[in-house]
Amino acid sequence: EGSPLRQISLVHAQAFSAYAPGRSRVPLVYIRARERDEVLEPHAESWWMDHTDGPFSMHNVPGNHFTMMESPHVGAVAHLVRQNLSRGGERLHPQSEGARSH
Repeated sequence: EGSPLRQISLVHAQAFSAYAPGRSRVPLVYIRARERDEVLEPHAESWWMDHTDGPFSMHNVPGNHFTMMESPHVGAVAHLVRQNLSRGGERLHPQSEGARSH
């Protein structure tokens, strides 16, 4: 049977493994943590780059996979989100840290 948390974890893992996104042409902004965790894929941005035909921009923010969404690091994430949303459909500007076109 198992605990509710175990059941949720199993359902999440099944959904994640079955997910197969289509290609996209919209600008993709990838925000990753500067502190890398050896358990996580070291170059996960490659997966996202392979799924877009639109412009791709990668930004590093302080913290790790979890703490980047906590104070004080979440401010850097919020800044990047606001900055990119305010641009609308414009092409991502090349002077962003780690910006690349795909």
